Amino acid sequence: MLAVVVASTSAVVTVAVWSFSKTVDDNAIDITTGDTAAPVPQLESYENGFNILLVGIDNDATQSAAYGERDGTLNDVNILVHVSADHSNAVVVSIPRDLIVAHPACTDAASGTEFSAMAARPVNEAMSRGGLPCVVKTVSELTGLTIPYAGLISFDGVVQMSDAVGGVPICLNAAINDPAAGLDLPSGTSIVAGDTALAFLRSRKGVGDRSDLARISSQQIYMASLMRTVQGNGTLTSIPTLVRLANAAATNIQLSTSLADIDTMVSMALALKDIDLDRLLFVQYPGTTDLLRISRTVGPLKMRDH
Repeated sequence: MLAVVVASTSAVVTVAVWSFSKTVDDNAIDITTGDTAAPVPQLESYENGFNILLVGIDNDATQSAAYGERDGTLNDVNILVHVSADHSNAVVVSIPRDLIVAHPACTDAASGTEFSAMAARPVNEAMSRGGLPCVVKTVSELTGLTIPYAGLISFDGVVQMSDAVGGVPICLNAAINDPAAGLDLPSGTSIVAGDTALAFLRSRKGVGDRSDLARISSQQIYMASLMRTVQGNGTLTSIPTLVRLANAAATNIQLSTSLADIDTMVSMALALKDIDLDRLLFVQYPGTTDLLRISRTVGPLKMRDH
């Protein structure tokens, strides 16, 4: 009987891994912008840690019409994750969507359309100027960091991923009532999943000063709780949960070709799983969102890999 269980489990895992790998490969995005002179090093060869850019888009062509429509697709969520060289700590940097930055010249790989460099425009316009590769290039030039890994997720992806882990606990000091986002949460702890999780991440009018900067705080609270959930509820040791999570990720997240590899993802997961959450720092990139006050900014804040 034990042999049957083991064999069956192994078969399920094998099929799941094959299906996951194929789907990820099919959806992968090349972020090298044609530069093949310097191949991306494997994760284990990083001596100064590694960087991943997570990009959330607001108007994916495949998403539900319930989320509304816009003229173009914007990279409204831009989160840069830096893991230290000894993998003992990590810094999560949220870049405000309206942050005024210099945009480099970009080329849309699908259409071949070329976009000239711009001196000062909101960072969330990068997606419409060449997709994920342009977002990576823009953030890389802003921060001065090499960003070899990236992932792209839509609204539907957030819903599916939160469901896959069984929801995420959120503790609020005060109730949130935001009809515009479809969100009504009491003070105290609530388990948010599916559309409620997405509404929490999108809500502006129900939190803080009702700005995008206040929404960033909600996103960081959610990410911290998600990591605690994954570390503490047996997700990394539960085959059914891992399969659900892998399927949700494969169908809802587009990874860079550098990351769309099982060995790389496993190595990265092993590097992340033991990080003490007390050594996980959430910060916001400083700067201005006001075009009229752009002359007052100090320019790009160059960060260092260490």
